[in-house]
Amino acid sequence: YMMQHPVGDGFVSCSYYGQTHYIPKFWSASYLQEWSRFIHAAGARYDNDPRVAWVEISAGMFGETIPTDNSMDACLAANGLTSSVWIQTVEAITDIYRSAFPNPPLMLQYAPF
Repeated sequence: YMMQHPVGDGFVSCSYYGQTHYIPKFWSASYLQEWSRFIHAAGARYDNDPRVAWVEISAGMFGETIPTDNSMDACLAANGLTSSVWIQTVEAITDIYRSAFPNPPLMLQYAPF
């Protein structure tokens, strides 16, 4: 989830122990729009592919339902992330996947820790 030079307002810059970390701002309209474009492109290519048994919904760090390490919680909160915003974000990302992949089963990894 860390990048050297993120582009646009779909990222949050957080400092931790003297290092700057760029974290996707999963809840921003910019991030969701670009993620939707990417997932829909994947769906257009693989939705009806017989080799695809299921699709994992990637809603956060490492495909889990957590935005980042707990050490970054205060930084993300300062940038607008609340518990209810995160729930809405995971629901929005799930809707993106359902729209892009109507045929294979979808799996959401609920592993926040």
